[in-house]
Amino acid sequence: MLSKKESHIQGFIIDKLIEYNKSLNVQKISEDSRLFEDGIIDSISFVELILDIQKKYHIEIEPEEINESNFTSIGELSHFIITKL
Repeated sequence: MLSKKESHIQGFIIDKLIEYNKSLNVQKISEDSRLFEDGIIDSISFVELILDIQKKYHIEIEPEEINESNFTSIGELSHFIITKL
């Protein structure tokens, strides 16, 4: 079960993904959705998402933190953000 904070962060991520790609079906997106493998995000939207996350949560994402383990899925990304708060 997700914590309230993690649920809020995942909601923010999903809202941003839909903002970047209006054709996404919100019912098909979950915490297990794989950002690149499922075609949810492209490289330009990925950069936008990183910038939006940094701005929203007042965190700095270091270049070495931008890796597959932190950005594989919505769930992994939200967990990563929580560790930065």
